[in-house]
Amino acid sequence: MSSKKIFTVLGTIIALTVLPLWLAQNKANSQSLQLDNSDEKKIIGTWRVAVDVDPNPIGDPPIFYAYATFNEGGTLIESSSYSLEGSRPGHGVWKKTGKNEFKAVVEKFIEFNPITQQKGIFVFRIEEVINLTGENSFQGFEQVLLCNDAGEECQSLGTAHTQNSRLKVD
Repeated sequence: MSSKKIFTVLGTIIALTVLPLWLAQNKANSQSLQLDNSDEKKIIGTWRVAVDVDPNPIGDPPIFYAYATFNEGGTLIESSSYSLEGSRPGHGVWKKTGKNEFKAVVEKFIEFNPITQQKGIFVFRIEEVINLTGENSFQGFEQVLLCNDAGEECQSLGTAHTQNSRLKVD
């Protein structure tokens, strides 16, 4: 057998051996990416939020409520019954940080600084760590900040815990 035929046969054997392994690995990587994307979509939708401000002996201050809508692509809109926040919507972003774990940031303008009692334009900022606890529920821990009108030079106002349930049509 000539060396050209030997190289052709060896090349074919190697290709037939390596190609299925490469295809199997590529399929596994693709499935892994699909699982990550489907896991990310679990948070998309509108959620009813109960906010318990820390420290909170029962009823002081009372729990207040909000709605949060997580959109595909990482944006978020929020509204709240909390008087400090006023009736303005909050706008924000979110991202997946782990299995069933997310981080969200929401900002809204307010016209009063609760620390200095000063009137003006300020940014009320909420940074939340979210853990999905079921298909239609999650718990969150929030760091609440007050910032200047550019969203900078933030001061902590405190923390809060949230219990969230998905708003759905039966």
